[in-house]
Amino acid sequence: MNTTISKKKFEKYSRHDYSLFEERKRKLIRRKRGGIIVLVLAGLLFVSGLSLSFLYWMYPFMFSMGALMIATFALPFFLAYYSSMPSYKFASDLFSQENSKKLLEIANQPGLFGYRRDATYRFAVSALVDLKSRELVSILYDSWEQVKYYPKIIQRPFLVPLEILAAKLGFHSIEDLTANLSDSRTKEATISIPITQVYFIDKLPKKAKCMVSSLPLNVDKDAVVACPYCGNMAKQELLAEWLEKNSSCPVCRKTISINECPIVKIQD
Repeated sequence: MNTTISKKKFEKYSRHDYSLFEERKRKLIRRKRGGIIVLVLAGLLFVSGLSLSFLYWMYPFMFSMGALMIATFALPFFLAYYSSMPSYKFASDLFSQENSKKLLEIANQPGLFGYRRDATYRFAVSALVDLKSRELVSILYDSWEQVKYYPKIIQRPFLVPLEILAAKLGFHSIEDLTANLSDSRTKEATISIPITQVYFIDKLPKKAKCMVSSLPLNVDKDAVVACPYCGNMAKQELLAEWLEKNSSCPVCRKTISINECPIVKIQD
């Protein structure tokens, strides 16, 4: 299946100011506005019936029934809005904290028939797309693989975020994105060298700062650890707190755990 992103879509999605999360939010607001517009129309019809009562006594009743029927069309709009708001607020809090770890847990939870399409899932995925989470790619791709021969409307919750994420990361097709991800994982698995628990250095670099807090580091007083991939350092407790919310290094964005980060010591 061809998943090349069109030029128009690529230009739109790759803009630095494009946000899928904000687009989801705008859609949510439009639903509420749609319900309000329907209620206003119903109200106008009801008032019109009252104003025409002098012509025929049945007009108020007839117009009222019509207004009631129109008002019922507002119910789906408000139902969609108010049922999605808790999911939006929850995901928004995680998004503002850049809590990728929790968002990934939500995105990775199975749903009906093995895949999800609910509001919590959509907002979590949207936040992760804006955070350019590479860990999300495999989750979306696996879900899309299950439904890619289904109608487009079923594919959209997985295909559209994949396209946007690919564009944000500079790829023109989903195949390029997944191939690059597979190559990166293979390369890491091939050249990865076991890292000792202590990382000895001759001396601390001048103006060395914690990559989490940006405060100066003191190896003699503080427990300092280093990222096993990029070598940037941080206070152990601060990096541990960071990794509780995020699953990747603050600098190189490689997936790490605090146990993988060696303690930094000055070589005697």
